[in-house]
Amino acid sequence: YSVSELSGKSQILFVVQDDAGNIDLPFLVMTDFDNKTMNVKVIDDKTGLTKFYSENGENGLKEYVSAQLKTTVDRYVVFENSQFKKFLSKFDGITIDVKNKVDYKSHEFNLLLESGKQTVSGDIAYKLLLVSDRDILEYALCDVINSILTPKHVDKSESLFKAFVNLSSTDISIVDYADKIDKLRIYCYNTVC
Repeated sequence: YSVSELSGKSQILFVVQDDAGNIDLPFLVMTDFDNKTMNVKVIDDKTGLTKFYSENGENGLKEYVSAQLKTTVDRYVVFENSQFKKFLSKFDGITIDVKNKVDYKSHEFNLLLESGKQTVSGDIAYKLLLVSDRDILEYALCDVINSILTPKHVDKSESLFKAFVNLSSTDISIVDYADKIDKLRIYCYNTVC
């Protein structure tokens, strides 16, 4: 497997809603296989996104983010927070590098993590995403993506894709999956992962 075989670009918008239906975690995953990069950009305008989403739905979100970031969003994925947690729980552990010790307490949950690289459950990873500031959040999201895009997960990608589609609202189709799984396999089997 060689990433030199990969070409093309894609930008996928991920949105996680809180229990009230407000957008809580919006981010764009930008893949540029021509330049061998994958980046995550957290979108700060949660209020604008929530308003636009309630008025225009998922395709409206794509248009809004495309206009705001002066780019083209190719696909969208919208999770409710419980669905996102459930999806993350499908993976056998998520390796994250905690930059600074986390000691978070609220009436909803507590989270205590020492600094350093560690493997955590999907639930813990989700909680870390919730309590992280923008800069840490982008690194944490990259860690989550790198934990998911591994050979062991790509080898069972069909069942994971079914879970993904059943737990979200997305315009990523089975045709898209079938068309791109070989690219993901190459990416995951490369030594970069």
